[in-house]
Amino acid sequence: MFTHPSIPSDKILTRYIAPFGLTALLRPSKAGQPVESLWVGGEGECGIVLFVSALDAEIYRLHARTVGEEWVRHPLETIGFQSTVEHLGQAWTHLVFAFNANASRQLTLDQCGCFLHPCFPERFAPLDTPSEPVTFRFRSRLFETMEHHWTRIGEPNYAQTINKLNRLGTTKSGAVELRELAERALSAASLGPVGEPRHEQTDWTVFSPGAGAWCFGPNQARQGALH
Repeated sequence: MFTHPSIPSDKILTRYIAPFGLTALLRPSKAGQPVESLWVGGEGECGIVLFVSALDAEIYRLHARTVGEEWVRHPLETIGFQSTVEHLGQAWTHLVFAFNANASRQLTLDQCGCFLHPCFPERFAPLDTPSEPVTFRFRSRLFETMEHHWTRIGEPNYAQTINKLNRLGTTKSGAVELRELAERALSAASLGPVGEPRHEQTDWTVFSPGAGAWCFGPNQARQGALH
């Protein structure tokens, strides 16, 4: 079970099993106000976006501010995901593991100017015992496939990199370092046109802190459909 040791037990609202700590983006809100999270997906599969890498979440967050979108990073543990599943009867999550890019090595943007990203959907069905504490289990095959894609992108050890980065995301000092890394990534990024057609989204890309550069997968990396 993944629970980051820096998060107090009384702050944990969601327990889950996954090899990485997962990060969500929520709108800034005041106590008592409804909480809005970043969601994606088509009809019937719309659900919360969960970033496998806290750095990717921070990169997305900082860039979104340039187009008027305000988000705050939150570890999944601190979000009441179980109540969402209970309320809706089922809930989808979308695990983001990279960013979309075009053949010109540019990060692609949606119609709003925000980054596009590949993701794996994961559905959690009605709970057997609603209102009882639940531990959500994410399929290990999804993360194994992510590691395969990172290797094809040129980052075979990216899983270890992510684990180091995610530890930064839950402390104040680490958050400063994470933001600096995200700013460096954005400075090194080349962006495609807003609303670029889907057929131009040929590659995937991740930022390598060690290399200080974006690593891009070959076009063939997108031949296999996400399942």
